[in-house]
Formats: sequence, structure tokens, C-alpha cells
Amino acid sequence: MKAGGFVILNIDTVVIAQAPRLMPYLDRIRARLAKTIGLEEKAVNIKVKTAEGLDSIGRGESIAAQAVCALLKEV
Repeated sequence: MKAGGFVILNIDTVVIAQAPRLMPYLDRIRARLAKTIGLEEKAVNIKVKTAEGLDSIGRGESIAAQAVCALLKEV
């Protein structure tokens, strides 16, 4: 991505997990993700939700994540 001249402006993430409860760890997860990617923490948004008991996520057998990022092409 960097070789192509793009920079990440921000990231919005959703983690879907029945267990473990991730809310107590959100600040640490945000800080680590921001550091890994090279962003300020305010540019990283993380939300957590459950699967309401549905499918393998709801049974606690798996975890899913979705992420969207805004990119800027440097000129």
C-alpha cells in the first residue's frame, strides 16, 4: 500500500464474539492496533457485539471481525 502511494486515514472495526467479553480490553486493543498500523489512537474505532446466540459465533465457537479503512492517495 505504501509502495502504491496510499496512507491510511482511519480504521473502523467491528469484532463479533459471544465470549470473551471484550469491552474491558477495548482501550488496549485500540492502542495496539493504532501502534501496529502507525496511526493515532483517535483514528482507530473499535466496536464489539455479540451474535445473540446464533451460529458458531453465538455458541462461542468462533469470533468474526470486519474492518473498513479510509485511504488517501498521496500525490
